[in-house]
Amino acid sequence: MRGHVRKRGNRWAFVVDVGTDDTGRRRQKWRSGLATRKEAEAELRQFLYRVEHGGDPFPTDIRLRDFVVRWVEHQATRVRPSTVRRYRKVFDLHVLPVVGNLKLTALRPAHVQAVIDATARKGLSNRTVTEARNVLSSALRHAVAWGLIQVNPATAVRPPKVERRRLDVPSAAEVARLLEAARGSTWEVPLLLAATTARRSEVLALAWNEVDLDRGRIRIVRSLHRVPNEDGPGRRLDFYEPKTSRSRGARGARLRRRSIA
Repeated sequence: MRGHVRKRGNRWAFVVDVGTDDTGRRRQKWRSGLATRKEAEAELRQFLYRVEHGGDPFPTDIRLRDFVVRWVEHQATRVRPSTVRRYRKVFDLHVLPVVGNLKLTALRPAHVQAVIDATARKGLSNRTVTEARNVLSSALRHAVAWGLIQVNPATAVRPPKVERRRLDVPSAAEVARLLEAARGSTWEVPLLLAATTARRSEVLALAWNEVDLDRGRIRIVRSLHRVPNEDGPGRRLDFYEPKTSRSRGARGARLRRRSIA
């Protein structure tokens, strides 16, 4: 059994290969959110010692509540903090109160339907009900991949129909008037970038060495997000990679030197 530590953002995690399932897929154990490399290495050594002396990192009688904790830890190494917070909220409010104490292997489509029905009885929107089903299904899909269950019971349960949300998108003329009103102000460049080429979080993360005024180009290399302060109360700002690989790189921004002056 092998493991290693890695850094994600300003936190550390360890990952261990714990063999393969019946289909040959690799199984892994993650632990994230550790403050220092030293702490991650110590946690890794303890985990390896426990497993090598007979402990099972994925016991067959694990309850959904405990599996969700491990799944969310794993997701924290893959998705944004805001997404992890949303997962936790969905499980805490809608899923675990209904089926959290069940063994993972005991889950059936009827239990997933019970989650959907309980969420709907709260008078919440179909979008929220569907999100509860989809987040649970995503976790159970990983349980299948990790060899903990044979099938994902959520795939047999259809979520309620969600009407497409109507977006009020400004017209080209309205955007032009907004940019004209901002001309010469500190808002001109951020609004120009947000209207033409970048997400808000990417605009906020831009540094001058990523702006090429001569070519009218910017380089998107990070985004800025407000996340919970793990060292105390409140929230803090932190940089992350752009949302997708396609987001990274240079983009035309039609910037002019006189726009910055």
